[in-house]
Amino acid sequence: MSQTASPSAIDRRAQLEAWSPVYTKTLRLHPEYADWLEDPGNLDSTFRIADYRGIWNTEFLPTLGETEPASTNEVSLRKYTLLLTRFRRLQSLRIAYREVNGISQTEETLTELTALAEFCLNTLLKLLRPAWETRLGQPWNEETGAPAHFCILALGKLGGRELNFCSDIDLIYLFDGAGQCRKDGRSLPTPNQEFFTRLCRDLTSRLQDRSPEGFLYNVDLRLRPEGESGPLVRSLAAMEPYYYVAGQTWERLALIKARPVAGDIALGEELLEIVNPFRFPRHPPPLLLESIAGVKIRTEKEVAGTENLDRDLKNGRGGIREIEFFLQALQMINGAANPFLQTPSTLEALSKFERYGVLDSDHVTRLRNDYLQLRRIENLIQMQEERQTALLPSDPARFDLLARLAGCQDAAGFASRLDELRTRVRANYRELFRESDAETAVQEWTLFFTGQDGGPHIQSQLQAWFGPAAPQAPAVLTRLVLGDRNSVLAREQIVQFVEMTRGFDELLATLSAPLEVLDLVARFGQSYGAPRRFFRTLNASPRMLRALCLLFDRSTFIFELLSRHPEIIEEVLGSGHRLHKSVADHERALALLPADDSFPLWLWKYVKAEQVRIAIAAIFGEGAAAEVEADLSNLSDAAIQQALRRSGSTPTLAVAGLGKLGGREISFGSDLDLLVLASAADASTPEAAAALQRLIRTLQHNHPPGPTFEIDLRLRPHGQDGPALVTLAALEKYHSGGGALFWERMVLTRARGIAGSPPLLQEFEDFRTRELFSRAASLQDLEEIGGMRRRIEVEKGCPEAPGCAFKAGRGGIIDIEFLCQRFQLSHGWRHPELRDRNTRRLLRSLGELGLITPSSSAILQENYRFLRTLEHAVRRYDNRSASVLSSSLLPRTAVWLDLAGPETLIARLQDCFDSTRQTVKESIQLDAFPV
Repeated sequence: MSQTASPSAIDRRAQLEAWSPVYTKTLRLHPEYADWLEDPGNLDSTFRIADYRGIWNTEFLPTLGETEPASTNEVSLRKYTLLLTRFRRLQSLRIAYREVNGISQTEETLTELTALAEFCLNTLLKLLRPAWETRLGQPWNEETGAPAHFCILALGKLGGRELNFCSDIDLIYLFDGAGQCRKDGRSLPTPNQEFFTRLCRDLTSRLQDRSPEGFLYNVDLRLRPEGESGPLVRSLAAMEPYYYVAGQTWERLALIKARPVAGDIALGEELLEIVNPFRFPRHPPPLLLESIAGVKIRTEKEVAGTENLDRDLKNGRGGIREIEFFLQALQMINGAANPFLQTPSTLEALSKFERYGVLDSDHVTRLRNDYLQLRRIENLIQMQEERQTALLPSDPARFDLLARLAGCQDAAGFASRLDELRTRVRANYRELFRESDAETAVQEWTLFFTGQDGGPHIQSQLQAWFGPAAPQAPAVLTRLVLGDRNSVLAREQIVQFVEMTRGFDELLATLSAPLEVLDLVARFGQSYGAPRRFFRTLNASPRMLRALCLLFDRSTFIFELLSRHPEIIEEVLGSGHRLHKSVADHERALALLPADDSFPLWLWKYVKAEQVRIAIAAIFGEGAAAEVEADLSNLSDAAIQQALRRSGSTPTLAVAGLGKLGGREISFGSDLDLLVLASAADASTPEAAAALQRLIRTLQHNHPPGPTFEIDLRLRPHGQDGPALVTLAALEKYHSGGGALFWERMVLTRARGIAGSPPLLQEFEDFRTRELFSRAASLQDLEEIGGMRRRIEVEKGCPEAPGCAFKAGRGGIIDIEFLCQRFQLSHGWRHPELRDRNTRRLLRSLGELGLITPSSSAILQENYRFLRTLEHAVRRYDNRSASVLSSSLLPRTAVWLDLAGPETLIARLQDCFDSTRQTVKESIQLDAFPV
């Protein structure tokens, strides 16, 4: 400042320097600015864009020695951008100088700052687009045969012509015209989308680039469609469907303040016309006010932070945002009926509300005064360090100086006035937006799903639901709600999730691994359909959510199956899972399947769908273990019958089931032990062999995640060394001195004809009756049962975990089965009831016949029920054979069986093993039976 400066000029500089270190530094680096600031044309005028353009052209461009950059090379672009940054810094200094000294009103300051940003943005765009066209060619609209159009829309403070000293500028980049770039009349390989993306990336970078002169503006592009995950620039054709399909309340609020500011203004206005019904809906969506209040709550927590709410004049309670949200809500509600209310400017909206009777004059005057006071204080705070902040100073000296700049005598008076103002603003806001616990919950979860902790209540809830796994919950729950982190988070989804969680306490308590299961549900959703649609389906159908959780908790096999074939879930989640279908029911359904080469695949799909249906019934407690076994056996019988019928077999083939299949006791993952019979005339023919191969291929058709059935033919005479097709004559010879062992005779106790030639099946049944029940087993044979049991217990009883070997271990399932077979072989000749193949019915018959005591019968029936229920649960998990409860499944199985924990399950098993062994030992009366 010159030595002849007036006292008032000296005072004005001192006022600025006392408050703003950053502008003090600028004046010291550029002392010539002091006299420039005092020039009456700069000091007393409110600049518009034309004024900035005049100063730029006459005072700045000549310093480059040219009116426009001589070339588009990087050196020239850099010099030009640095000069524009210096220009912006000087103009910001001038505006601050006027504001801090009370020369300009706050409304004028906002207008000047807005015009400055628009000028800089347009100037830089006009510089960069030709540079990129030189490199890539001119983007061309193939439909119109003309250059493609481009526009920059401003939102927020810039859109509302209310920019702060250090506001981010919120931008949306838009272009129109599908096609390729062109140069010299020929098409180039660069698509328009790529051209504008590179232009916008360069523009954004240069606006934010730091240099010794400072920077132009911080740019915020997060208000564009899909936020940070969306494309940097979007075509006009892509904008409309986005907003009308996926647009959210916060985007309505953002677009109310949208305004084209650079490039092709007409293109921006066309977009706003297209989305106007979205911005100002004729029928505002339900819960609109709650949604807007939610945006405010989230802003308080995400942006201001709970520790700064009292200091934050913008986002805190009673701050600028509460006036803006109040007015934008009224615009959204009334704007469709009265287009004159459709303005991006807060102050203009206030005037329109008064003019058209939305608010009375006193209300408008109060809001205007409060708004401008808050904006003035915000300006003063930001110009101090030229930093984007709305926090009141924590330093007492700075607070006292701020008080005096704001027109108060001392800090106490300023604090009192500010508190009164913010209380008034808060009360006005609460007239429209009521507080509610439900909305608070929605906003806490919104924070959680945007990568924050959501607060102590959320953390406590996660701990209660998931225990030690709680740290992994954010990733899993985000996948459940959004599908993946790149999806746009909609308020609707959060509301639905909050509603869903009302049943979590009850639902998750039934699961053995709640977080793991929810993750499986989320992963299943990726195959089921679009994440939003799947999540809406879950929310609309708590029963479906419960079904999926229980299914995936109890069975990874079912998860893998449904993930590959999600259509199955629609077929089995109806009331159909309660049905107990007979073999004839299945046969009628299977007969409708195609008769061509696709039949094995269709059979696979049918069997897997039915297995899931049966599993659902068991998991929901609507099918006891015995019913599950019968249902699975009926399904297997029908599949075998249909497969044999379609194998092209001669009438003299037949199939018998052995083991669990023969006893109609198969479980999930059971092999089908088969004996395939043929007449003597057909056993060695190529036709019969081919029919057998087709039968086995059909039943073993392999399709992810596994075959229709695992087929085992090894229980035929001579095992794998014997012929696959067995004649009755050969079978009878084998058992009457041809090498059959006693255990193979025991196998026949559960042999049952299933499919094929009725005469052949009858002959097989007659053979079984003669072989087993024409005489009582010898004492030597009965002693062999005890020896066999001892060998099995040693070889397969899992000595390292005997307390978990529920099948072959001490007191396991085989104890009970051997007891039944012992009495079948010794008493079946005179008691037809004992010729049955089913273990449960045999146990009842043994008690009724007095062969074992009624109490022993009851004990063994209950223990067998428990052990088979346990076996079903373990085998259903991965649809594989299992005879030992692994340590990894122990905690989960306890939950599946509704027991208090692993210790309770182990104790229950031990009691079962002890009582079974003792009861069997007392009943079977064989010294050879293991202790």
